[in-house]
Amino acid sequence: LVKVLAKGDLTKKLTVQACKFSKKAKDIIEQNGGNIEIIR
Repeated sequence: LVKVLAKGDLTKKLTVQACKFSKKAKDIIEQNGGNIEIIR
């Protein structure tokens, strides 16, 4: 089980795969043009 939390800066467009994302982490990734993928 991996949960992505928001800390630091993101300057690149990324696709991040994890089991869970904090709301802030999700928002930061998507604001930079990236995507999140929830894996089970």
